[in-house]
Amino acid sequence: MENLPFIVHLIRPATGGMQNHVLELVGGLSKKGYPVAVITPPNEMLELRLKLIDVASYQVPISDRLSPTDLINIIRLARLLKRLRPDILHIHGNKTALVGGIAAFLAGVPATVVTVHSYLMYQNAKGLKKAVASFIDRRLAGRASKIITVSDSLKRSLVDSERFESSKISVIHNGIDLDRWRNQPATRSIPTRPNLKVIIAGDGPLFDELSKSIRDRRLEANIWLLGHVADTRPLLALSDIFCLPSKNEPFGLVLLEAMAAGLPVVAANSGGVPEIIEDGLSGVLAPPGDVAALSGAIESLADDEGKRRQLAAAGLAGVKTRFTLGRVVERTETIYREVLINRHSA
Repeated sequence: MENLPFIVHLIRPATGGMQNHVLELVGGLSKKGYPVAVITPPNEMLELRLKLIDVASYQVPISDRLSPTDLINIIRLARLLKRLRPDILHIHGNKTALVGGIAAFLAGVPATVVTVHSYLMYQNAKGLKKAVASFIDRRLAGRASKIITVSDSLKRSLVDSERFESSKISVIHNGIDLDRWRNQPATRSIPTRPNLKVIIAGDGPLFDELSKSIRDRRLEANIWLLGHVADTRPLLALSDIFCLPSKNEPFGLVLLEAMAAGLPVVAANSGGVPEIIEDGLSGVLAPPGDVAALSGAIESLADDEGKRRQLAAAGLAGVKTRFTLGRVVERTETIYREVLINRHSA
């Protein structure tokens, strides 16, 4: 039997797409016999979800932003890695790569893989801040055995804007476990347009502003602002159309979830989204920030059940062929084998 490497995953505070990606990836690796573990900031819900799939977890309080405590956490993390002795440290996120890369070097971890899930937080910065941050990231990228991006758009950003070495970056689109999205009880029915209901799931800096706008326009009966939702499956089962209006979306894992749940999707044509959706065939794309185009697409689909069914069927077929969890696990395994072979050769 093949002696599989021990893989430890390191993540920052995360909800939504990144957390779900890591959970499904380590679960898929574990099913294939890989010894895996996850190091995470304290998070009771994540720890419980890892326990349910029989994956060990350890806690190191890594923050989202640069902090004086980072030095302490680098030492804590290095000590933990020395004790665990992984063959590969798989780091998720840009800030985590800073702390994890240094700790892995101090602990003598043989190989590191970094998955970049989003555009760099300082991509619009200027001057000294931009120069220093870019320099640090390039040095860390030089130490990483391999970099994974979740979209071609992200890879182009790293190569063109940050001058990362293209050959060191592999693109692995996110994927989902289709079994989780099958047989969802659906009670979908779009009424006449004056009674159309909009459910907004998610949290962020615009939550209070959006909530006030809904109240000011007296739209509480038609627009439900839910905040963070841990499991979107019941919401998708109740819906007829899914919309992702993000102006700069690195990939869009939630699009895969909506398509797997059998929904037609409308999305802003930004970032990695057009790598998922073919406009007019598997969904509808609108220019980022174009409210009229986005709302027009939703209204058009609301009035056309045949088009909704056509887009939903094509979207589901696309997920089944291109964006499955099995494909993500297999491609990630290939990266692991490659970095270990290169390490032994060196």
